[in-house]
Amino acid sequence: MPLGGVAVQDSSDLSGWPAPAHLMVVKLMAADGTTKDALLVFMNPGDGWKLAVTEAVVAKYAATLKDTDSVAGGK
Repeated sequence: MPLGGVAVQDSSDLSGWPAPAHLMVVKLMAADGTTKDALLVFMNPGDGWKLAVTEAVVAKYAATLKDTDSVAGGK
C-alpha cells in the first residue's frame, strides 16, 4: 500500500513485555484514498523506540509468500 498518510486512532502502554512497549491503532491512507486499519507495537529496548514485528505478522507474511510461491509454480 503506497502511503499517503497515517492517522493515530488510539494508543496504550503494554505491560508484561520485556522492554517498555506501546500499542498504536492507526489508519493507513494510500495516495488513491483507500484506507486500512493496522495495529503497530513499538518497543524501547534502551536505545530508542523501534517498530516490533510480532510472530503473528511474520506468520501472515510467510503464509502469503507460500501461497504466492505455489501459484507461481515454486515449491
